[in-house]
Amino acid sequence: MRLSVLLLLALAVAACDSGEGESIYDPNAPIGATPVITSVSPSDVVLAGVDEIVIRGENFSSTPSQNQVFFADGAGEGAPGTVLSASPTELLVKVPNLPNEALQVRVAVQGARNLSNPVALPLTPAFVPFGDLSAGDKEEAVAITGDGSGNLYASITINGSSAGIVRFGPDGVRQPYTSSSFVWSDLTLAPSGDLYGTRLLQILTRLPQNAPQEIVQPILPGGTRLSTTDVADDGAVWAGGSPAIYRFDLAGGMVSTPFDGTVRDLLVHDGNVFVAATRSDTESGVWRLPIQADGTLGAETLVYEAVADQGANARARAIAIAQDGTLFVGLAPPQTAPNAVVTNPIIEVSPSGEARPLYPGVLPSPVLALAWGAGSTLHMIRTQQVNDTTTPATIDRARLFAVQTRRQGAP
Repeated sequence: MRLSVLLLLALAVAACDSGEGESIYDPNAPIGATPVITSVSPSDVVLAGVDEIVIRGENFSSTPSQNQVFFADGAGEGAPGTVLSASPTELLVKVPNLPNEALQVRVAVQGARNLSNPVALPLTPAFVPFGDLSAGDKEEAVAITGDGSGNLYASITINGSSAGIVRFGPDGVRQPYTSSSFVWSDLTLAPSGDLYGTRLLQILTRLPQNAPQEIVQPILPGGTRLSTTDVADDGAVWAGGSPAIYRFDLAGGMVSTPFDGTVRDLLVHDGNVFVAATRSDTESGVWRLPIQADGTLGAETLVYEAVADQGANARARAIAIAQDGTLFVGLAPPQTAPNAVVTNPIIEVSPSGEARPLYPGVLPSPVLALAWGAGSTLHMIRTQQVNDTTTPATIDRARLFAVQTRRQGAP
């Protein structure tokens, strides 16, 4: 909205008169002093729609509603901030969800004729499309994994058919990794440099670069569906799905631990296996199971319950863990209701168990997969919804994103 339009709306609201009541207009009322901005903090990276800023200066109103804070680029794009608290010399403001490098911030105060001086304040997007996938070809990423140094490996489809596995650099530039006629449900990279994949069958597959794929022995019984995989520091590869969680060692052996529920994602971290799983229409979340000396898993502990926290449409679909132990949980609707609304697509859970939405009202929804990129960048695959009317056209209904979390990713 143009700044001039915002000002006109504000003046119209201030001047409106309902009915024939006594007018509050006082032609002799003094004109208020012009507000002045002396500083804005933080002034480096401010995430659009996420961060709060402190505006310091003079001649503000101590009543929050009597201050209006505008962000505009001078070229027709602008939006108001939300004043959370106020004093004559300081305003606490939630910035609008308006990523724009050319924005300036100004303050208007009720009773003052003039706006404050402008101060440049770029707003940085909390997430951006990543990897330059071709929307015209319906090119999508369906499984991703990182290597701890910023490279991202992805199983790519075009019009629903496999287009192989590619490696994206931290800048999003891709290189072919290996051809594949299969669509992979999950990928993981071992310390040896070997890539492993699952595809909803009873097999775990090694995927060497530009070489034929190799089935990891032993082959599991029919009816087993491996949907996700991760690798431990000792090189053992873990896989889960239904009806158990499996550990494949370097010598070709395998041990299993029964697990009640369908595992959607799995991570090995700090001597534990974390699983995102669904057990029923009323139970979906993340559990932690300690790794025992024989390779089996100990008693489970519920870390996060999605349905209880975010409602009946929330299912724990993907997980990632930061260096400080913060758990990120990606949520999606149940498969029986693929177009149900998931209001908060990513939840962050502290090591002590407190859960809160990551950037509520800002991130695209829902989530299919998560994987760390470079630094604090968390890559996210957004699931496709048939009747998608909520995704802004400005992100071209992209599927693969880089989200700035402000937490360092686990290596």
